[in-house]
Amino acid sequence: MQYTFARDGYNQFAEYPTVKIALAQINPTIGDIHGNVQQIRHTISEAQQYGAELVVLPELAIVGYPPKDLLLKPAVINDCEAAVQYLAGFCSKIAAVIGYPRRSDDPVGRPLLNAAAFCQGGRVVGHRSKSLLPTYDVFDESRYFEPQAGPTGDLPLEFHGVRLGITICEDLWNDQQLLPRKLYRHDPLDALADADAQIMINCSASPFVVGKPAFRLELFAAAAKRWVRPLIYCNQVGGNDELVFDGNSCVVGVDGNLIAAAKSFETDLLVVDVEPSVSGMNGTPSLQVDPSTMVPPLEMAKPQLPEDSGRSSRSGSGCAIESVYQALV
Repeated sequence: MQYTFARDGYNQFAEYPTVKIALAQINPTIGDIHGNVQQIRHTISEAQQYGAELVVLPELAIVGYPPKDLLLKPAVINDCEAAVQYLAGFCSKIAAVIGYPRRSDDPVGRPLLNAAAFCQGGRVVGHRSKSLLPTYDVFDESRYFEPQAGPTGDLPLEFHGVRLGITICEDLWNDQQLLPRKLYRHDPLDALADADAQIMINCSASPFVVGKPAFRLELFAAAAKRWVRPLIYCNQVGGNDELVFDGNSCVVGVDGNLIAAAKSFETDLLVVDVEPSVSGMNGTPSLQVDPSTMVPPLEMAKPQLPEDSGRSSRSGSGCAIESVYQALV
């Protein structure tokens, strides 16, 4: 795994201190719960080693995406829920947002939720679940999952006095100005902003399509500017059947500018200092990160590559031909 750092010092004039967040761009294998758990455990340890206070994992990281009919097996769900409890035990000095399939407590509706567990203090202290379930193209989530519902669904989770708005993949894809047709009446980010979330976090498993990385950045920029919140996006990498995941996890500032980005099509650990938006702020940028400080730690440094070696992919978009080549190889 490669490591990328974007550092910024504590802003003594800010209402809130910065939060050091690690985006764990991992390569989970569908159904290999044991292997995925070991990968996540190692990533939590590495993030803690490099000073992160919070590590964010991709959507359904425990079981891999898309798990399809594995979700119909009770033993798989049992193992996933046990795995989250196990991993929470390694979160005594760091918090983690971990994607996994969770049983619904509601006796009505589908029995599962596409969930993210918030682990802190050695235990699971909260959950948030996906509100918008895609059922088009390669997606068939309504077959397995019930959408997020209930009074706490659109409320932020508090972490060290900072309110985190946690969403999952499709929850971010509902911008009526950028998409041909708005598919959902509910807007999770709008609800979280109304509840005064200060940092928006999105756990994702977003497959690669030609042109999609660039469109994602456009979508994220619009969301960050609209809600005046920094946006954290963590995607997975790897290939599962016909799907290829390109990573390109990133942080976008409230002015819509890309602050930091992980590698394309490679595992990566992106560590960023994020300054939460001030409560009720209406337009002042709140994320202060100097992109020039994005360097690997000395002990992980690699030989310098030529400028044309593909480093441009760290921008999160890259050219279409290069992206297709990376997806194929």
